Amino acid sequence: MNPPVFAALNVPAVRAFVGSSPVRVYQNGHAPEGVAKPYIVWQIVSGNPVNNLSDDPEMDDARVRVWSYTDPTAGTAAARNLALAVRTALEAVTHVVFGPVDEVDDPTGMIVWIQDAEFWTPR
Repeated sequence: MNPPVFAALNVPAVRAFVGSSPVRVYQNGHAPEGVAKPYIVWQIVSGNPVNNLSDDPEMDDARVRVWSYTDPTAGTAAARNLALAVRTALEAVTHVVFGPVDEVDDPTGMIVWIQDAEFWTPR
């Protein structure tokens, strides 16, 4: 499974928040320590082959969770605007199937918006 999450999020509206050199979008649910804020992390949280009776699967269905982290000093509006830019970017190529919902990350105090998208990817 190799859903094109980075490609989906590497668009001008999202880069306006997370930069372009580098684009602060990280796989496996973790960002490097000390990375500039805001940033996005994503992780595959479930996946299945799209099985059929006649052949091997030609597609995989991956559910991807995307977390958008914003420093609280930027304000809740900035955090929400990043989440909306992420949602718009995802919806240009797939379906958002959960969220966005917001919370506060207890250890860091950062504002986090969470949403899941479903990627159907050819093998």
